[in-house]
Amino acid sequence: MKLTSGSTFDRYNAVTDPHAHFRCVKCGNVYDVDSDDLRGLHKTAAKNMEHEINEIFIEFRGICKECRKKKKNKGQYFDAPASQ
Repeated sequence: MKLTSGSTFDRYNAVTDPHAHFRCVKCGNVYDVDSDDLRGLHKTAAKNMEHEINEIFIEFRGICKECRKKKKNKGQYFDAPASQ
């Protein structure tokens, strides 16, 4: 599955089951978010709206644990790509 990030590159994801992503606004890394709450979301939404949902895209944005560690150790965030 191709994930367009809005930046100069695209990311490909081998996980095709419904799941969300977390994007770090400091370093730009993208992580899969697996949650039981998200697994049935598209089915519930389709049933409640009586629509056919072909795909879903949920993205959480924030600061990843690696960047948070760098901030804690250095007292500030390093220079990184701006958030999308």
